[in-house]
Amino acid sequence: GTPDHLVGCGLKRLLEIPEMTKVYVVEGFKDLLAARTMGVEAYAIPGTGVMPPDRSIEVLRRHNVIVVLDGDQAGALGREHLVSYLSERGVACKPYSKVREGMDIADILVEKHALNNCTCSTCVEWMRQHPVSM
Repeated sequence: GTPDHLVGCGLKRLLEIPEMTKVYVVEGFKDLLAARTMGVEAYAIPGTGVMPPDRSIEVLRRHNVIVVLDGDQAGALGREHLVSYLSERGVACKPYSKVREGMDIADILVEKHALNNCTCSTCVEWMRQHPVSM
């Protein structure tokens, strides 16, 4: 692709925010939007096997990067590989090790709203599937 495809990954915004901002690397555009909804900065890779191109690396070097990815086996392996890849290229980064099994950033956002008594259909369904014991 051309450099224009990087806009959907959140790169343009990372150029506009102050240097040394905490930036979460997430898996997929849906998770990028969820992270931003939660008030954190994010950069999305399209999948665990895709490493950021050189232009993205240049921008990520400006920030404190935390690699999240999904809470599954592919996400765990991808986190390890991506942290190594970014570190070798001069990006200050670390893995986020508290990702719960089967969850992604979008799931965490729904959980947060559901536990705050949101009554939208998504949150109601989440509560039905994840009963909270009192």
